[in-house]
Amino acid sequence: MEKIKKIIKTRWFKWLLGIAPIIYILQYFLLVSIPYEVANVLYGKSRVPVTIYSLVPQIIAGQDPAYTQLPQLYYNPVLGKLEISKEEARQVFQGTLRWVEIRFIDRIFWLMCTFKARHAVVFDVGSNHYEVLMCFSCGEMMIYCNGQPGQSWYFKGRPDGLNAFLKSKGIPLDEPNKYLRNANNAR
Repeated sequence: MEKIKKIIKTRWFKWLLGIAPIIYILQYFLLVSIPYEVANVLYGKSRVPVTIYSLVPQIIAGQDPAYTQLPQLYYNPVLGKLEISKEEARQVFQGTLRWVEIRFIDRIFWLMCTFKARHAVVFDVGSNHYEVLMCFSCGEMMIYCNGQPGQSWYFKGRPDGLNAFLKSKGIPLDEPNKYLRNANNAR
């Protein structure tokens, strides 16, 4: 207890406590906006045809050798993909995401989550080729532009409409709780 009291009384600790609220407030002024082309597609305002992928998260695929035979998108096995027109893309993504942003403070909490991309959206705008991998579990999205990893983004949304659309077109989906059920059955 004495050690903690000594640390709290130090000059650097008081400085850190004083600067933390300022950093938290400044993050909202330092927001980097999501690329315009990506925002249009994800908010249901697509001007281009897109390809939607159903993925098995890389972390889960490593547990099952059957996934090594499937094609992959950034080490995530592809269960299926569907090319859709810009009109269909507008319908599918309308209401899927509520907002997207990057907040520097929240990056700390992302480190506690294992990124499990079960969906990806791929499209071309002009000379740029975008690949957007989405994890609805933790609300993180990775955007690749022309094969180069970009920024991680935090988002709020639900995959229900996207999943229903993929199922209606016969595209298989990964079952998030399948591995938990198998582990419980093995006991």
